[in-house]
Amino acid sequence: MPERESQPDEEWVSELKAEQLMQEREQQEIQDKIMKDEATGLFNLKGLMEFGSRLIAERSREHLPVSVVVLDLDNLKKLNERFGHPKVNELLKAFGNHLTKIVREYDVVSRYGGDEFVVVFNAPKEKAGKLLAQPVSVEINGEKIELSFTAGAVDVDFDHGPDMKLDAKKKLQDAIETADQILMKSKKENKGTVQMIN
Repeated sequence: MPERESQPDEEWVSELKAEQLMQEREQQEIQDKIMKDEATGLFNLKGLMEFGSRLIAERSREHLPVSVVVLDLDNLKKLNERFGHPKVNELLKAFGNHLTKIVREYDVVSRYGGDEFVVVFNAPKEKAGKLLAQPVSVEINGEKIELSFTAGAVDVDFDHGPDMKLDAKKKLQDAIETADQILMKSKKENKGTVQMIN
């Protein structure tokens, strides 16, 4: 029996794999555009809700603590007037990079909008507060700028509903709203601090 030529089949398989890899890359790029903030590369609101609620659902199933922190950069308007919008975008990106460096791999870091960021921590709010207590400095036009921010932090209260995914998204929304209220109060009374409620 003559030996069958396998070369054309191998070429076809190789081309198919290359095409599949290209499609996967394109899908990842589309996913990134949908889920990521263009200026900072962090998750946007859609990415926050998707991955933050997943984290809450997982932690709830394991009966482990999770907290939500809403952060707002202080005096951004003054920095914008001083350095201009493009440089302030660099500052926002640098602040986002700082957040991703201090959190753990499975924490979810997002830009919530404007100068607000949200972090979903794999830890109780006290531990999150300690991580955030580190000073933040960035460089703009060769000048070192110390950044100040105000934050509100809450632990997510686990109350299981029939559909954990929907419940987790609601829990995340509720935690963000509560942390944001704490943040707004802190902005008036104790700017530059991380405030928590019990």
